[in-house]
Amino acid sequence: GFCTPGIVASMISEEEATQEEMDDLLAGHLCRCTGYVGIREAWKDLIQKKAGE
Repeated sequence: GFCTPGIVASMISEEEATQEEMDDLLAGHLCRCTGYVGIREAWKDLIQKKAGE
């Protein structure tokens, strides 16, 4: 979709955001196709994997 690249670009700029910061960041993007659940889970997984490096 068109919204995902913008969300990913925002995620890269705020890699270590808290849950509240993530919510604020996603509030700037309108995505009707994903509901943000998968995006939030992927972001959390990425942060956990990077912490384990």
